[in-house]
Amino acid sequence: MREIKAIMKKEFIEILRDKRNLYMILISPFVMLIIFGYVVSLDLRRVETGYFCEREKKFVREFINSLTSSKFFISKGFFEKEKIFEEIKKGKLKMGIIFGKENKEILFLIDGSYGVSSGVIMGYLSKYFQNKKGNLFEIKVIYLFNPSLKTKNYTVPGVFAVLILILTSILTAISFGIEKERKTIETFMISPCKSYKIIIGKISPYGIIVFTIGIFLIFLSKLIFKIPFKGNIFLLLIIFLFYILIGLGIGMLVSLISKSQREAMLQTFLIIFPFILLSGIFFPIESMSEFFRILTNYFNPVTHFLICVRSIL
Repeated sequence: MREIKAIMKKEFIEILRDKRNLYMILISPFVMLIIFGYVVSLDLRRVETGYFCEREKKFVREFINSLTSSKFFISKGFFEKEKIFEEIKKGKLKMGIIFGKENKEILFLIDGSYGVSSGVIMGYLSKYFQNKKGNLFEIKVIYLFNPSLKTKNYTVPGVFAVLILILTSILTAISFGIEKERKTIETFMISPCKSYKIIIGKISPYGIIVFTIGIFLIFLSKLIFKIPFKGNIFLLLIIFLFYILIGLGIGMLVSLISKSQREAMLQTFLIIFPFILLSGIFFPIESMSEFFRILTNYFNPVTHFLICVRSIL
């Protein structure tokens, strides 16, 4: 028993001395709780909605006011019928509503490229019409860009983005961590080779490896999961290349503050995990609070990569 107490005391001293591990143990759970609490939600708050009506009617106005009175749907005004499709294609609208000549004819155009959001939007609409039992509506729903609402068309690009970010950042960070452990980083520093050449030489192999893996993953997604490719594959590869450079940059940033492979791996996960969580891969961006929506839309590379990939696909 005395030996166990001595070992336990030694481990507690080691934990208290290691400030980084102490941060992970004491601070990170609270940070993750706050992030999960605000982000992990399927309640949509802002569904941008556009409308078309040949001639304005009292029924249409009442319908729009009733629909947008909740926090779920945001009215973006009236558009031409063709313009609604274009706005959904550009991502400026999540839903378009076209009113027919008869008062009760309503066509809903929903962006189906975001599988989770599409299902939640339809759930809200179903609930809305259930509360209007006194009225008879002729309703037609069309899901654009993913008519069958296959979740693979939505999740596979997200998994692809996560894998590439993890591979590039962790491989790069560990590479520099190995150099620090072996004390060979000093050799590079005193060599006549310029610093930018050392950096390019260190990260280029990992960029080439991940780029090659990514190409195989793209064709594997097409072959196994039947992911449709309707856009320009070369444009996709160019965007993919820029995304790899971002991952390599994150890995280099982590290597500056880590002293070993172990630290590099842990710190990389700590940095990229919020990127993944806030990217909209697993939870709709519209369901997030205003603060996290701003962070996601302006500072998250995973979000923009996914937007580009899904637009091309």
